[in-house]
Amino acid sequence: MSSDEVEYELDNFRCTRIITENHRQAIYGISICQHSLPDESNDTFLFATCAINQVCIYKHKTVGKKSTVELIQSYVDSDEKEYFYDCKWTIFGNRPILATGGLRGVVRIIDVAHQSYLKPLRHLGSVNQITFASGQPTLMASAYYTVLLWDAEAALCLANYVGPDQHKQNVLAVDFNYEGTLIVSGGLDNAICVWSTQDAEILENRAIARRGPLFREFRLSKPHRVHFPAFQSDTLHEHYVDSVKWLSEDIIVSKSADHIYCIWKFHENKKEPNILFRWKRSESGDIIFDVRLGLSITRKLMAIGRLDGSIFIWNMTTLPVQYSKNENISELLPVHKKSYEVPLFQQSYITIQVNSNDLRLSNRSKSDVIGFKLQVTSTNPDIATIEKDVVTSTRSGNNVLIEDLYILPHKYGLSHVFNAYPSPTLINVKQNATKNSPIISRWLMKGDKIGVTNLTFHIDIFYNDDRTISQTRILNLLVSKPQRHIDKIFPILIPFIVTGISIIMGILLDTNVIINILKKPTPVIVGFVAQYGLMPFLAMAIAKLFHYTPLNSLALFVIGCCPGSGASNQWTVIFDGDVNLSAVMSFVSIATSFIMMPLYFYTLGRLYTNELSITVPFLVLLRTLAMVVVPYSIGIGISHFFPKTRPFAQKHVKPLMICVLIFFLTFSAITYWHLFRMIDLHTILTAPLLPFLGFIFGGIIAWMSQLSWTHIKTIGIEAGIQSTSIAFLIMMYSFPEPYATQAMIVPMIVALLSTKPFWIVLIIRNQIRKYQKRKEIEKSLNTTGKLIISNDEQVKNDSIAEDMQKL
Repeated sequence: MSSDEVEYELDNFRCTRIITENHRQAIYGISICQHSLPDESNDTFLFATCAINQVCIYKHKTVGKKSTVELIQSYVDSDEKEYFYDCKWTIFGNRPILATGGLRGVVRIIDVAHQSYLKPLRHLGSVNQITFASGQPTLMASAYYTVLLWDAEAALCLANYVGPDQHKQNVLAVDFNYEGTLIVSGGLDNAICVWSTQDAEILENRAIARRGPLFREFRLSKPHRVHFPAFQSDTLHEHYVDSVKWLSEDIIVSKSADHIYCIWKFHENKKEPNILFRWKRSESGDIIFDVRLGLSITRKLMAIGRLDGSIFIWNMTTLPVQYSKNENISELLPVHKKSYEVPLFQQSYITIQVNSNDLRLSNRSKSDVIGFKLQVTSTNPDIATIEKDVVTSTRSGNNVLIEDLYILPHKYGLSHVFNAYPSPTLINVKQNATKNSPIISRWLMKGDKIGVTNLTFHIDIFYNDDRTISQTRILNLLVSKPQRHIDKIFPILIPFIVTGISIIMGILLDTNVIINILKKPTPVIVGFVAQYGLMPFLAMAIAKLFHYTPLNSLALFVIGCCPGSGASNQWTVIFDGDVNLSAVMSFVSIATSFIMMPLYFYTLGRLYTNELSITVPFLVLLRTLAMVVVPYSIGIGISHFFPKTRPFAQKHVKPLMICVLIFFLTFSAITYWHLFRMIDLHTILTAPLLPFLGFIFGGIIAWMSQLSWTHIKTIGIEAGIQSTSIAFLIMMYSFPEPYATQAMIVPMIVALLSTKPFWIVLIIRNQIRKYQKRKEIEKSLNTTGKLIISNDEQVKNDSIAEDMQKL
């Protein structure tokens, strides 16, 4: 087992049939149904493959010495952008069930016997792997950026394994033990976690799932959040952990993308695992991502594929229960993995110090280090810029930097290094320094885009016996929101400006009109129906029609459930609407949001929030309500005690509103310009349809209610302009970074583009009014250039003439 050349006396494996599917694309998942089929022999079984947005189900039958494979069912997802990554079999009762999921974050549950879909299980990101517990067939775990536990038959999310000790990046692999009491997971952060499914809250959710969706407890249940794993280790592997399997009740086999395999035993009370066997497969130095291992039902055989199409099968019963260190196994140094956060647009430095003594194989080894090659790679180069800033040494002439190649002073150092690293660009060679001088390399790191990436510091160590050993160090880098002065000033200015505008709006309010509106609340009721009876359903329709990702669908739905914004009052004034009705509707909308938002989140919102408990920011709603009531009340008081302020406000309010809107538009574009890089054309063309359709349908509902033109304009504006600031905060507090920032893209697009048609209408209206005024002036001139006296002026002149006659 120490190398790939070791052979064991196993059954002969031979290829009996080659199947080529018509899509000609990579097949990411294949799964064999281990459950017996009714009315079929024991030699007959089903297996399924998944590729692109297609799932194929085959029947393998053996009659005598002949075997046949027949395609019996094929499913194609309606979303052409779907790409299935994994498929797994289970059984509901006596019905074979196939589950598949992938890029779009929707796990499809297929009833093979009835050839139908069951209720899908929605996630907020790509599903990398799914698994079922053999002892509890309805229990399913899925891996995306966290681990989720489901009752697949009831389509209910039981638990969300998220917390401070969770995976910092996407989870790639997940597996149950036989009883379904423990889950093991591995991910991009090189960590492996073991989770328990026996918490009291999880068992309670399972009991609720068995009762069914008709019960109130089922509809109101939410996933239990598990914050701490039963076991967690980040020292087993130094690269992505893309495959984990339970070998027995407490023994796990894991594999990383750099061909490292590890069989280890975990203890809940110990921080470090007990490594039973660890080896590196003799493979090329390239990183192979997401090539998973497979275990037989008896857990006696393990298989893994290679890029050249070959498959290796090992006998797991003949492994020595110790960690071997023979010459064919690369000795692995401890992994020093760190997580680092850098704000966007800010620079940081990484200093790497290498000492040749630290790179020796062992104290007894006669091999000397003659050089090493250092390079930095990133899983997402768009997230951060990494460039070499300064390369120095503690003493002059200690080393030679040949691009990324350091040559230490050794008699035959250059010839040995050139054998391993041919044709480098030679800059300078000096061999008059000591071997033990440390080399210090300094790297400049700058965040370019909000997101998460892995920085891999890869070092190839060259020895004087022509051996080369590679080591990697991983740095988890999170580029967070910028922390510039402008990012701190803008949120501080907003409340003061909004409060001042609200006071001016309060001066314009007429208490008598407000009382009449409350006595005859038909416009308010129509506006409420347009706000909460229309907008959430429009948001769901747009997300479904344009195939939004689950994260963007949830963001748009949250916007549709938000109350009206204070900007609607300003546009009502500009377009000569009923500002009193607009103020009353804003108050009613925000006050009822304490009930309407949770109501929608826990009913319709369950389509998006099964795997995440959305936090309703009641304090934010209360603050928003206070910012409407208090300033408006102050404005009403000023208008009552100082009546002369009302004509002054009426004269200057429109130019002031336009200036404030231009200020907000310009300042927000400058402050949040970095988010524009994350916007895709599909979202920017479709997300603004929510407010646009809200304007149109809100006005139509008001027109059908036979309201006046002033009220129609007011209700249309109030229905279409949502309080996106509340949606911002909901996304911010419900998601970890960088997903919170990604979820803010849709509210930002809606906030910036929702009133753009108003600007166009405003410009056109002003041009038409200027044209009409110019025409009136031209008509007031006669052909000789003399002014034609209007009727009012003529009457005035006649009265003056009569007075003269009396005198």
